[in-house]
Amino acid sequence: TTPVASETPEEFFAVLKGALDGGDADTLLSRMNPATLDRYGADQCEAYAASVAGTGLDATLLATRDVASWDYATDGATTTLADVVAADIERAVNEPTVPQTTHWQLVDGRYTWFTDCGTPV
Repeated sequence: TTPVASETPEEFFAVLKGALDGGDADTLLSRMNPATLDRYGADQCEAYAASVAGTGLDATLLATRDVASWDYATDGATTTLADVVAADIERAVNEPTVPQTTHWQLVDGRYTWFTDCGTPV
C-alpha cells in the first residue's frame, strides 16, 4: 500500500480559516478532535460549530512548534494527549492584534482542532 501524505499545518490552517470565514459548520465539526467530541458530545459540538461558522478568523499563522504532549484542559477536565502541535497565530480581536497559541493533532493524516463546545457530558 502507498502511505497517505499527512496534511501540513499550513494546509490545515487554510481549511480552518476557510470554514470559519465561509460558514462551513460541517468542516468545523468533522475536524474537531476526538477528545473534544468525547468531552462535550456530538450534539453540543454540532451546535457550537454552527454557531461559529461564518464568524470569520482574522488571523495569520506565524509558526508551529515541534510535536509534544499537551494538556487539553477545559471546564475542570484535563486530558493529556501525545503528538500535539502548538501553532502560534496572530489574531485580530476587536481591533488590536494579539498573539495566541492553538493546538492541533494529526488524526488519520489530517489535523484536528480542540475547542470548548459547552458543558462536558
